Amino acid sequence: MLNEEQINRLYKFCVQHYVRYYDVQIELVDHLANAIEAKMDADKNLDFETTLNSVYAGFGRMGFSKIISQKTEAASRQIRKRNWNYFKEYFTVPKIAVTILFISVFTFLYFEVNKNNLKILVGATVIFFMLAVILSIIFYFRAYKKTKKELLCLKYSNVFQPLGIVCQLPNFLNLFFFGKKDIYDNLTQHPVYYFLFVIIFVALLLLSFASLKTYREIQENARKNYPLAFE
Repeated sequence: MLNEEQINRLYKFCVQHYVRYYDVQIELVDHLANAIEAKMDADKNLDFETTLNSVYAGFGRMGFSKIISQKTEAASRQIRKRNWNYFKEYFTVPKIAVTILFISVFTFLYFEVNKNNLKILVGATVIFFMLAVILSIIFYFRAYKKTKKELLCLKYSNVFQPLGIVCQLPNFLNLFFFGKKDIYDNLTQHPVYYFLFVIIFVALLLLSFASLKTYREIQENARKNYPLAFE
């Protein structure tokens, strides 16, 4: 069995070969340690460094690059899958009630509120929900302190992307649907455009909420699985 000094050498070896993520380092160190122990047990004349280089040679010309690439792709895919799964929850019982409520409130405003006041309400509502998401992000960032060691599992948990899309939604609709006309005039005068805006806006808000939930879950799992990265 390898001693503590040899294990630390394996971590340094990973860093020297451009493995900067602590969670990937742990997996590689475990793999290297097992392979080295097996070789040294089979041949008592082998020394640690020689065996380490021999095991590393088994990774091929690209070294750890292929593993890092695979882990990165897997982490990105996992984040997208979790975001999508949490997003879909808002279209199943019981959370679909939240989705229906958002859409119903916006639709009610269109038919019940004076068109001039509706412009103000639409703008105020957009700002309100954007602030709600921003405050949620601030809360999570304060609740989950930054790691002292980089973790690949946290790299793609980006809660800002949906919010950025929400911020650009009015410009997007104006560019592709309304031309040079005032966006609020179009939204308040044309029910189809208004309903399209509501659907997209609510979907992006729900995606933001899903991203926040994913971020929280991944942070909690990371703190549980890699406590040394937070100390």
